[in-house]
Amino acid sequence: MGHGKETPRQKMIGMMYLVLTALLALNVSKDILLTFQTLSDGLNKTAENFSKKNATVYGAFEAAYQENKDKVGKWKFKADSVKVSADSLYSYIELLKNKVVLKADKVVIRITKDTIETPYTKLDEKGIFDGKIGKIQAIDDNNVPGEILILKGEATVLRKKIEAYRALLIERIGDTTKGGKGAVDAILSGLNTSDPPPIEGATINWETHVFDHIPLIAVITIMTKIQTDIRNAESSAVSYFHSQIDAASFKFNKLEAVVKAPKSYLLVGGKYEAEVFLAASDTTVSPEIFVGGKPLKIKDGKGQYSAGGTSVGEKKWGGVIKFKAPAGDVLEKVLIIQLKFLLQVYLLKN
Repeated sequence: MGHGKETPRQKMIGMMYLVLTALLALNVSKDILLTFQTLSDGLNKTAENFSKKNATVYGAFEAAYQENKDKVGKWKFKADSVKVSADSLYSYIELLKNKVVLKADKVVIRITKDTIETPYTKLDEKGIFDGKIGKIQAIDDNNVPGEILILKGEATVLRKKIEAYRALLIERIGDTTKGGKGAVDAILSGLNTSDPPPIEGATINWETHVFDHIPLIAVITIMTKIQTDIRNAESSAVSYFHSQIDAASFKFNKLEAVVKAPKSYLLVGGKYEAEVFLAASDTTVSPEIFVGGKPLKIKDGKGQYSAGGTSVGEKKWGGVIKFKAPAGDVLEKVLIIQLKFLLQVYLLKN
């Protein structure tokens, strides 16, 4: 359930975002700006899809945790902490949208007995902008966003929150050299807050580059995209955590009945004892088995060993089995088996 490739829909939305953002450098009309409504709706839908996907993973975590708390607990804790952080940052951006939109539209809320009235923006029943930018009146306002986000420092606060969220995800993943590298790369790419490269010797920070002198409708769309990136990064992290639940478990594809007896002979009047059990093996991976420092021939995953009985008495032999653990490390399990030879001597009479 790792981070997958972008769907055609996501690629289309990404392309629209790049094109429309480039248009902001031009003196575009309101009709062009309204195109951001389509883009914003698409981004909201993508964020919703990520939320549904993440909810499925969290549900799988809960089910697995109920089955085996010791095995799942570590990874569930990581996933739960990411969820709390992602939800908090997502909600913060939603409130920031409200603050910018309501100020730009000069909303004056008048609460009557049955309704909430406003002369401009359509609010929901709680008096909060519902995120649908088609209801924004001052779509081309580029003063209020700069005032709130740049002059009052809200964009800097947002940047620090994104960076803290990104750091939490990477810290929770921990492993950046093996399986976790793909998730970390996706997170670093999606939550990039680096300052842009200098243009003609002039340098600007991330906040100014993203939000300064940008029409309100585009600012809301950009913040919606950041929310989508937050859910995407959350998905990369929690999917990785879920994949690690069984990453250290051995996989088997064959079961075989085995009878293990302490001795392979039985005298008249004696008692035969044996252990009967199922042995699991993986036919796709062959172990290395050494006895006396020499490798054994492997057949169907089993080492083929033979020795002659050259003298009377108890004989001991042992060796080492080497096999790869799921994480790729080579483990050694010492195998010591006792063999007993019984030699019955008969005297021949003339």
